[in-house]
Amino acid sequence: MDYYLAQQPAEKVIVTVLNGKGEIVRKLDGTAYQGINRVNWDLRYPPVTEPTAEERWAIAGGFFFKGVEGPLVEPGEYTIRIEAGKLQASQVVRVADDPAVEISAHDREVRQAAIMRAYATYKSGKEGAAEFSALKASVSASLTAWKAKDGAPIPEAIRKEAEALAKKIEDLSSLFVGPADPMNMPVAYVPPPLPERVAHVLFILEAYTAAPRKRDTEQLDDLTGLQRSALEKLRQLVDVDLVNLNRSMAAAGIPHIWLNKHEPK
Repeated sequence: MDYYLAQQPAEKVIVTVLNGKGEIVRKLDGTAYQGINRVNWDLRYPPVTEPTAEERWAIAGGFFFKGVEGPLVEPGEYTIRIEAGKLQASQVVRVADDPAVEISAHDREVRQAAIMRAYATYKSGKEGAAEFSALKASVSASLTAWKAKDGAPIPEAIRKEAEALAKKIEDLSSLFVGPADPMNMPVAYVPPPLPERVAHVLFILEAYTAAPRKRDTEQLDDLTGLQRSALEKLRQLVDVDLVNLNRSMAAAGIPHIWLNKHEPK
């Protein structure tokens, strides 16, 4: 998408894509050069894994970037809104379908609903995996620090409580993250982490233009249930077990175990 700026604005340029209901589909960083600028929208919802700042710059400049993609939008009219501070302009564009595609309105609606459900499930799974990784790293770092020769003595009861938490974390690990060393895989088969399995279903649902197959929706139902259970166990670890451990540590005058996302600034 090209847009013209009579002069370079002082504010950041934001390009927003809205659907026919006025809902935000995508936000993109635009360039802010005087003259013609270009931003690339791949007709998709936001990627689940956000690109880096350098990759964002490349995308805004119209360069190709292959990341974890969001689903393609449905054919229809979309509003492209360009903003720079108080300056704003918009234009309606139409996304057309491949003329070779034949699918009923009902099947299209069912297909899109399944795709968006898989997309939402995948996003929540990736967020859970990030929180799980932070929890695992924080607890592991504390246990390692406690083993240092010059470290302060840790009461045995607290050490055992922390080790019990670490054991619960390890038992849940395969549901959120892959093997620590991909080059040294376990002998026995271990299913991929749940987010990867959901991502595979999302890929399959987008791979054919028809109502979703029963086996695909059933697999999505199963994975959604498994992931919901895994996330509930994660909440127990973070909101109950870790809180109790930190309470015991505070009583003994030992610094808390903080998750990166919860670490005070």
